[in-house]
Amino acid sequence: MFNYYKIVRKNYGWYKRRFGIIFNTLNPHHQKLLKENRFIKKYSDDDNFVQILFRISDMEQQNKNLKSFWYNPVRDEVTTKKDIHKAHREVEWNCAICKEDIVSTMDNFNTENFLCLECKEAFANTETVDERIKDSSVAFTQYCKTLLKREQKEYMLYVKRNKNRC
Repeated sequence: MFNYYKIVRKNYGWYKRRFGIIFNTLNPHHQKLLKENRFIKKYSDDDNFVQILFRISDMEQQNKNLKSFWYNPVRDEVTTKKDIHKAHREVEWNCAICKEDIVSTMDNFNTENFLCLECKEAFANTETVDERIKDSSVAFTQYCKTLLKREQKEYMLYVKRNKNRC
């Protein structure tokens, strides 16, 4: 079938093991899985079963942080990690036409990203792009660059300050 993990079996010697499976070749979370679950003993002789359990364990480890809740400093609330990433891409901006406050995303350069809901209906479906939308797009790009540069400088200062503490 498939062999993602090297399963070595020995029932003798000084090796740390569980159900005859040696821990030296396994990841720590696989070792923990074998130590904490006694039901595996019944089916531990089948390598495919153990491979499937390890694969499920890896998938759980991969998605573990997405399920947990984190503090979002941008919105001052507790959300999931996916929502935090989404919130960090959002920037407060002004509508290109009526100058109303809107929220634009950094990685979206469609005309709808620079217009409020009322202006989207009027200007987004046209063939030509209004000059004000183009100017807003250029200004938005420059603004995002300055925001990212500022964050980069703050991070570098943080790293330099904490460099000597370790």
